[in-house]
Amino acid sequence: MFNKKPRRNFRQRKGDSSDEDEQKNGEGDDLGKTQVTADSIKPSKSSQIKSDSSGAEDVVEDSGPFAVTRSPHSKENKDGRNKINVLSFSDDKGSDGGDSGSDDQEREDNNLWEEQQIGKGVKRHPGEQVRYSPLYFLSHTQTHFLSLSLSLSLSLSLCVCLPLQSPSGSEGSGSVRISSSRRKQRVNIPESLPPVSLSMVKKRITRKLCDLREVHRAHEADLRRMEVDMDSSRTSLENLEDSSADRQLRFYRATTAYVQNLVECLREKVVEINSVEVDMHTLLSEQAEELLSRRRKAVQLESSRLQQLSYATVPHCEGDSGESVNEKQNKFEPGEEDCGSLPADSELSTEEEAELQKGRAEILSRSQGVFCDVNEDFWVVKKVLSRFDEWRGAFSESYHSAYISLCLPKLLNPLIRLQLLGWNPLQAAGEDFEALPWYSAVETFCHGLGYQEAEHTDRKTLPAIIEKTLLPKIQGIVELVWDPLSSRQSVCLSELCRRLQDDYSLFEGEQSKAVKVFLEAVSGRLGSSVDNEIFIPHYPKKFLDDKSSPQRRFRDQQFWTAVKLLGNVGQWDGLIPEHALKELMLDKLLNCYLMMTLLNETQSQDSVHKCKNVAACFPQSWFKDVSSCPSQLKSFSDHLLQTAHSVYKQQPDHPNTRAVVSDVLTVLGSIKAWDKVSTISDKYHYKDLVS
Repeated sequence: MFNKKPRRNFRQRKGDSSDEDEQKNGEGDDLGKTQVTADSIKPSKSSQIKSDSSGAEDVVEDSGPFAVTRSPHSKENKDGRNKINVLSFSDDKGSDGGDSGSDDQEREDNNLWEEQQIGKGVKRHPGEQVRYSPLYFLSHTQTHFLSLSLSLSLSLSLCVCLPLQSPSGSEGSGSVRISSSRRKQRVNIPESLPPVSLSMVKKRITRKLCDLREVHRAHEADLRRMEVDMDSSRTSLENLEDSSADRQLRFYRATTAYVQNLVECLREKVVEINSVEVDMHTLLSEQAEELLSRRRKAVQLESSRLQQLSYATVPHCEGDSGESVNEKQNKFEPGEEDCGSLPADSELSTEEEAELQKGRAEILSRSQGVFCDVNEDFWVVKKVLSRFDEWRGAFSESYHSAYISLCLPKLLNPLIRLQLLGWNPLQAAGEDFEALPWYSAVETFCHGLGYQEAEHTDRKTLPAIIEKTLLPKIQGIVELVWDPLSSRQSVCLSELCRRLQDDYSLFEGEQSKAVKVFLEAVSGRLGSSVDNEIFIPHYPKKFLDDKSSPQRRFRDQQFWTAVKLLGNVGQWDGLIPEHALKELMLDKLLNCYLMMTLLNETQSQDSVHKCKNVAACFPQSWFKDVSSCPSQLKSFSDHLLQTAHSVYKQQPDHPNTRAVVSDVLTVLGSIKAWDKVSTISDKYHYKDLVS
């Protein structure tokens, strides 16, 4: 049926093959598992049959990718065992065994069928090449035996492979690759394991026990920490549930509600407080303006009358003027002083004083009804401060964190202003501000009840209230009511400011804005009086030499008014800056007004007397730590020197001359004019007076 009988070479291993043979079988191309298709092993038609000398046949195939030689001899391996690798190709024409007929045909059909089944069951991958090793051809008997063995093995393999084979043959191929990869990934289990001793087992158990103990200790630490957290949480819960926390919460809520109600109440009542305060200041300012306008009008009328009298040329006018002078003199006699003394302060009449007190009482009555519809807890300073004192004592930290000491001056300002409504700093006989209820309440809150002034933060509350509430009150009085020509008012006001400086240090160091505004108001009021109130007229010499003339009396009256204002301005030494004070007293009053009168004085004794009173108004602080007379007093010191020369020349032997010169030296020494003192003492031999 077939011209050629193709055969498949295979390697036959015996059951007693050594491990070395198994390792060799695992190397290389694994010839026992070689995949060969029927087309690749189909013999070529041009194969030739050769015979060797021993009578065996060698078949050499020249065409195809390889040449195969068939030999009956087998190769022995090192163990002396026959290692048979057969790749036989049966050919009808070249068979020398004498087998023919039906047996040969049947054998060839079987071999061909086996080759086809092998090709179907085993498929070679693309690009994979089959390696062949030299094989010895077996004899026909051996070939027949091997063919039967191969048939049985192929039958078994086909039983496994055929169910997995797909029409294209890819499933069979995939199963072979999977089984091959699994065999390659198989773990090599060593034949012998290392010996295990009791000590090794004990060490491993001990190590495991140590690890477990370490984990146990960590768990115990976590448990203790959780217990501590639970105790802390339980304590916090108890503290929160405690009555003190509840009391604190209730206190804060009550304080918040109280402060809100207090602020709303003050916001509403401050309008009424401002109203009554304005009414009181208006009443006082109207009385002050009445006195001021009356004084100015009197001076203006007298100056006009004397001016007409001094320069009158018509006889009847002169007579009329003389009559007017007598009337005016009689009119001024009750209110005037001698020409050598300061004039009295302007006072209200009895009717005017009564009217003033009536209006004052009415305003005070209105002020008492401002808080008539309010609970005392919201307008009595002592009760208001008691609320904050309770807060400070119970919860000091939150009290100081809220900066209550900075809020109290502004919060208490309307209440304190209402109590200061009837207080007048220009009256020495009036009620002192420290005697008012608000002062004792604030003082007790700041420094009483066991609080140490050095450690308590509210120690600055009282000075802050004085600065922000009392000082603006005084400033309003200064601008509207104060008369700088009144010695009584000026002394009361300056002494009050000195006490504020000594007790509360308001005017020391770096001054606040309120203090600066107050001092500017005082300086402005003094400057206004110097510019508007001082008037010293000049008359012909014949009127001034006559001490009984109305011109001389009026001139002296205005001179002493200027000296009085000079002394009142000097009361502010240490409060007003020195340069501002010297400008008012020396540059304006002394050199512009007083020196003209002193230079025109014809009587030396009167001139010396006036100079002594003028020098007494100078603050002593000006002449401390200085060795010479200030430059603004040069004209004054020169006039004193000329007066001493004039007195000594006119009456050198008169008993009063030494006394007059002694007074001149005293005045020159008080103003540090030592050069003038030396000149007089050396020239007139009065060194004993200097020593």
